[in-house]
Formats: sequence, C-alpha cells, structure tokens
Amino acid sequence: MKKVIYTFIIAFLFLFQLKVKAQPLFISSDITPVAGDVFTENRCYGCHSNVTGPNKIFKLGGNGTLPPFDTFRYVNPSSTPYGANYPNSNICLYLKYGRYYYYDAIPSLWQYTGTSVNGSIVTMPYELLRFPITYGDSMSDSFVNVTIVISTLTYQKVTTTVIVDGWGTYIGDGDTVLNSLRIHTKIHTRDSSSSGINNYYLEKAEWFAAGHHGPLCSSPIFGGGGYTSYFHAVKSTGIDDIKNDAADFKVYPNPVINDANIQFTTNQNFEYDLHVYNMLGKDVMSLHHLSAFKGRNNFNIDLNQLAAGSYIIQANNGKEMIASKKIIVVN
Repeated sequence: MKKVIYTFIIAFLFLFQLKVKAQPLFISSDITPVAGDVFTENRCYGCHSNVTGPNKIFKLGGNGTLPPFDTFRYVNPSSTPYGANYPNSNICLYLKYGRYYYYDAIPSLWQYTGTSVNGSIVTMPYELLRFPITYGDSMSDSFVNVTIVISTLTYQKVTTTVIVDGWGTYIGDGDTVLNSLRIHTKIHTRDSSSSGINNYYLEKAEWFAAGHHGPLCSSPIFGGGGYTSYFHAVKSTGIDDIKNDAADFKVYPNPVINDANIQFTTNQNFEYDLHVYNMLGKDVMSLHHLSAFKGRNNFNIDLNQLAAGSYIIQANNGKEMIASKKIIVVN
C-alpha cells in the first residue's frame, strides 16, 4: 500500500511540474494591453539577463523592491486629443506630458501605428507580435513612411525582427512568474532628410506572461540607455468597480454661475476624462487624463465660457461612462 501511495505522489509531483513548466503558447488576449490597464515603471541600471533557451531562469532586478519611476495607462484612442489621426488604432499608451503611443491589438496581431508627442503626428505602422506565439517563433516586418516634423520632410524605412528565443521562469524585483516568454526584438530605422541619412538601431529583450498585459520587463540590449525597466501591472481596472466608487459623484453649486466643484470618493486610484455636453449631445468641453486618488476627490471646473442653459457633465474611464450629472448654467 505504501508503495502505491509513493508512486501516486511521485506521479502527481511529476505532472504538477509539467503543468507549471509547460512551454507557453499565447494568443493576443493573453498578453496585449486593454483600456484601463495601469502600470508602474521601475528602472534598474545595469540589470540584464542574456539567458536564452527552453525552461530557463531569467533573473533580473536589484536587491528588494525598486521605487516607482513613473506610471502610465492604456486608454481608448477616442479619448485622446489625436486619436482621429490613427483610425486603425484601438488602444493607446499615455505616458503623461503630451506623449501618446497608438497601437492596433487584434486577435492575430499586435501592431504599432504611430506616436504623437506634444502635438506632432507620426505614423509608423509596423508589426510587433503575431499570434498565436510560442518559443521558437520568429517574424520580420518593414515599411516606408513619410513624416513632416518642423517643416522637415523625412523618409523613414523601418525593419523589425522578432525572435522568441526563450521561455521559463521570470524573476524580477519582487516578481516571480512561471511560463514566461523571452522575446528578442531588433528595430532598424533609416532616416533620409535634407541633413543626410541617419541610421538608428534599437535592440531589446522583453518578457511576457499570460494575464500580464504588456511586458513584465523590457531590457535594452543596444540603444536603450543601459537600464532595465520593470513594468508592474497595478490593476486592470474594472468598469463596475469605478462605477461603484463614483456613485457619490456630486456637482455643486447647481445652478452654476462660473465655477463648478466636482466631488466624489473612491477606494482606488484611476484616470478619467471629463466631458460637458449640451442638450443636443454636442461635446462643448473636454478635459482628458484627470487623476482620481484613493479617498475624497475635489475638482474645480470653469464653466464661464458656456452659454446659459442645461448641460450634462459626464466622467468616463476611456471605455464608457462611469458617472453623469445634469447641471444648469446661469450668467
């Protein structure tokens, strides 16, 4: 009887080991971002992992938890000031200070479509990943683009090469994730302009795992500044959670003469847009990427430019409405 029990235990442990160390196969929804995903970026200088191959340990990070360097958020392109310039984009990475990076994430493909930085519009539609994806896969893509930046005409040819060269356990600063893929990307950009021809190279390794939208870690190999950035998902915020938090959404005084104060209480941090609509449904005022913080929030909005009448103040999180109030403006 003992022999049977021991045999069962050994077989169970063997099967368990196979389960947690199975070579991963990802589809788009496993690893691509969605609107509402919030990340913190931590930077570790000089931390790299050049380990490749099957069933490896990828150890990156310093001693203890790194302090946050920055935070960023994925939003709906329609909620951004420049979304109309990227009609094929369905997801946007907002990095604050006027930096927007647009992508097209569909079941078969994750594609970069372009960038808007402080109002400049650059379209660069090249493929990042094709799905399904697993260890040993490779792909390449290239395109030629014409861009006008500060009245300078620039022809850009970009070639990307992607190789999935490892899988195993990712160990970051405070993170241990099984069944991750190591993806090696090379990007070569050749610019031709009035000032001559320039070549730019970027080479990086990134680790992905199911349920972690976006990379666990992005480690520059060449042309990236010599640091490793860790991207920790804070939360993929559920719309129902925010709706519940913003249930006490108040606007006062009402009627409003000049300024209105918006007040609500939340038990989580999130980002939202604020829109003012007239009774015909026209968006007459928009404020993008406002930050809500845990606890009581107060925000003052100047409505002096609006004509007297009735309006709807609506808050949304880039995907749909989370709170709405009707107000009356008097002059």
